[in-house]
Amino acid sequence: MNAYKTEFSEADSKGGKAEGSNAGYKDKLKTLIFAPGKPIKGLPFIGSKTEIFTANMRQYYDYSYYSGTYLDSIPVYRFKVTVKKDLSNGTKEGLMIKELTTIFDKRNFEILGRYVDMKYSNMLFDFDVQMNIETSYFGEEKLPTKISYQGNWDYPFKKEERVSFLIVHKDYHLGKGK
Repeated sequence: MNAYKTEFSEADSKGGKAEGSNAGYKDKLKTLIFAPGKPIKGLPFIGSKTEIFTANMRQYYDYSYYSGTYLDSIPVYRFKVTVKKDLSNGTKEGLMIKELTTIFDKRNFEILGRYVDMKYSNMLFDFDVQMNIETSYFGEEKLPTKISYQGNWDYPFKKEERVSFLIVHKDYHLGKGK
């Protein structure tokens, strides 16, 4: 549902460049959600902290995968990255991504879900964010069914933000395209 009647463009759904006053923010968020592990340019002090797959960062994380079933019928792989438990507290606090879990459909390796837990604090800002995105197949289309977000952001000259929401989509009815 689009309760605020916000604009939607084809570029938004196809990973194109965002436009408008929040364009840079939207592009950085897309990188974080859809390409985790890549550096995020333009975020001072933390842009490189998202690189959890580099040779330098592998020493801090455990990488594992499991085979299972998603939504009682879809064969999947679950790939999980977590901060190593035996690290010192100071080292753990310096790592931004605490957990990244991605669910892949075994049949075509499409992403069906992703969970990201991030927390970081320094002199300039403080944040603690958990995002979970789940998708399902509706006919030939893969569409979002559940999006949850819980986050706290605090940075200089701005009022602290605390946000929590859950969006559940169901009973999609696919119509004819434009």
